[in-house]
Amino acid sequence: MIHILTIPGIGNSGAAHWQTLWEAKYPGVTRVVQRDWDNPVCDEWAEVIEAAVRQSGAETVLVAHSLACLVVARWAASTALPIRGVMLVALPDPMGPNFPPEAQGFLPVSKKSLSVSQHRGAKQRRPVWQSRVHPNLRHGV
Repeated sequence: MIHILTIPGIGNSGAAHWQTLWEAKYPGVTRVVQRDWDNPVCDEWAEVIEAAVRQSGAETVLVAHSLACLVVARWAASTALPIRGVMLVALPDPMGPNFPPEAQGFLPVSKKSLSVSQHRGAKQRRPVWQSRVHPNLRHGV
């Protein structure tokens, strides 16, 4: 069975956020809970993802939003754990003027390719900075 782990960005995801709606609607969709949603430390958040994936297993799909996309990139660059797939939504620019100053340790951004299993057992490798969201995906459920 495939497990979907949602990983919200800074501030967590509120009651009307698409990640929260997915968690309520679909069995097998679980949120990765961080210790401090408002003062993120990249390596600390990556350790939480490592523990969650270790518990969830190789049939895991990570669904990261905003700041969490950068954490998934950091995690993927160092983990040995296999996963089924990754969906990165609204990747922020850590050098941009709107990047939250309370976020610590998000630079440099990993340019290592993500390696995830596909349904046929093949591997797809794409650098995080080339990832994009399919135009048919919507924020609703």
